[in-house]
Amino acid sequence: MQDRGRQFHTDGSPVVRPIISGRGADFFCPIAPQWWLVKSFHPYAPFPGNALEWDSNVYDDGTTYEGLMMLDVPHNKGVLRFGSIGGGGIKSFLPGDVYEGEFDAGFAHGLGRKSSPRMHTVFLGEFWSGQRKGCGVELDTSAYDALVARGVPASEAWARTRERMAATAETGTWARDVLVHRGPDDEHEIHCTRAEIAGVAQEAAELAAR
Repeated sequence: MQDRGRQFHTDGSPVVRPIISGRGADFFCPIAPQWWLVKSFHPYAPFPGNALEWDSNVYDDGTTYEGLMMLDVPHNKGVLRFGSIGGGGIKSFLPGDVYEGEFDAGFAHGLGRKSSPRMHTVFLGEFWSGQRKGCGVELDTSAYDALVARGVPASEAWARTRERMAATAETGTWARDVLVHRGPDDEHEIHCTRAEIAGVAQEAAELAAR
């Protein structure tokens, strides 16, 4: 028995009701109207929920972004190189700094690595809406940078300075971009433990290297 609330063709097949936001698709793309809805959240769009695309942008202040974007906003994973204004919600930066890692709706959010050549620091850890929050490690790369500046190959400079960097690294728990607990908290486990710090730093480094 046919539903009286629906319309049917003479052969008995139901007439598909158009959705308002999809109207005109058959005009713009008559061969395959659905493809007009690609990269949208329309329920008839091909591959729904797959609105991410890889792109690269150069902004007026010299900031560049290369990575995944959703609706022209950095999202999921990418590399942000800072100009004079910056981005990603990161407020503490210098031109030339680089953030490599996860993004959420335009913000550095998740695991990431932030390198500052002019400050000679590298932070590996967790970010929340552009701020360091959670477990992390900050390395002093001044000795490494000095060797590279003198022409020493990067691999050799790393081998010669990595133990020193590990010994002088700032490890602990961050909140609102500030180190709130220095070192691991294996005794009380209120803050990040040694295993958590090491695991987060390793995952952030691996993510940035992909």
